[in-house]
Amino acid sequence: MPNSIFVTKERCTGCTACVKACPVSCITMVDRDPNEGVKWRKLAVIDEVKCVFCNACVEVCDNLGAKSAHKDLFNAITMTKETATSTGPAIDTSLYKGVWVYAEVRHGKLVPTIYELLSLAQKLAGTLGEDISAVLIGKDVARHAQDIIDHGADKVYVLDHPCFENFVDELYTQAFADLILKEKPNKLLLPASTLGRSFASRLAISAKTGITADATELTIDPKTRLLHATRPSFGGNLMATILCEKQRPEMATVRPMSFPRSEKKPGRQGKTIPVPVDPSKFKQRTRFVKYEPEQGEEQDISAADVIVAGGRGVGGAAGFKPIEALAKILGGAVGASRAAVDAGWITYRHQVGLTGRTVRPKLYIAAGISGQIQHLAGMNSSDVIVCVNKDPEAPLMKLATLSIEADLFEFIPALVKELEKRKGH
Repeated sequence: MPNSIFVTKERCTGCTACVKACPVSCITMVDRDPNEGVKWRKLAVIDEVKCVFCNACVEVCDNLGAKSAHKDLFNAITMTKETATSTGPAIDTSLYKGVWVYAEVRHGKLVPTIYELLSLAQKLAGTLGEDISAVLIGKDVARHAQDIIDHGADKVYVLDHPCFENFVDELYTQAFADLILKEKPNKLLLPASTLGRSFASRLAISAKTGITADATELTIDPKTRLLHATRPSFGGNLMATILCEKQRPEMATVRPMSFPRSEKKPGRQGKTIPVPVDPSKFKQRTRFVKYEPEQGEEQDISAADVIVAGGRGVGGAAGFKPIEALAKILGGAVGASRAAVDAGWITYRHQVGLTGRTVRPKLYIAAGISGQIQHLAGMNSSDVIVCVNKDPEAPLMKLATLSIEADLFEFIPALVKELEKRKGH
């Protein structure tokens, strides 16, 4: 039976609760036919083509029914979902052991996201009672192995060859997939970076498994030993927890800056395993042409120690001028809320939040940002949070380390002026 959803006219009161709960805006309220003989003027109508069958509308309507004294009302939405069927035979999951992480190397340098993945891997491996392994791919990358071991890896698989000098999806995928099929890891985490996102899905297909993209929370169910990977869905309006029950490894890309870094223990014991590489086995239809570094002086918010962010309260593109001035004098980066980006006041690369970037600076200054849950999820791990807002009841004002009730257009220029004066001395 295919998915279906419908509204029982006699039970619908036209309260609009389902409209507000729908993450994809597929429910509208229409005028009832006066001849129906129902006192309620409005009726909910659901567009099944747009509906994603998330059950949000059903839950809110049923909750209202549970609280209502009128048992003949509410509980008006009925949904049926088709039963998923397996696309192939399940594997013997007992043959797969170990938590693996991918250590990204970019232009010869080890990307710090590996330390976050190792911290997370330690938590997952502790529940499972399994070893932690890292995978290094590139040219002259074996020198990074001991550093990865110092940060928590028990083994480091090293695929070191000139053909991997520059990142090419096809080559990296084929080499990594061969290693997975041979060694059979249980869980595999990759960074949700530009390169990680580029080949993680290819890798999952090649390894004949599933993947959860851009996860912000990962845990192990002690009873089932399954990885519970949670990620934002429908523009951050819902959080979805995804399972991969019948295939291995269970894979996920992890949003950078979502987890703390693992501690370094110099001299820690581990095993470095060189993996033979035969480029003649790889099928290659694309090639690396050249790398051109991004031009401009703007800092990447994901790596900044100081971020000054603006939101709806800045009022327009010009409102970011004082934000930029403060960021410049503090040696920081400029951030923004989704509302400011959606309005076209600033580019997406500055967006902080569930649908933007997750950041973990030492200092986060938020000006004109109320602090909706989607934004808080992207910056609430900052060491020190300063909020400037005229509304003392704004959610972020209550979360902040220091809350300043003020007009940002008066406060920030005054702060910049004072900092310039002190800098001059």
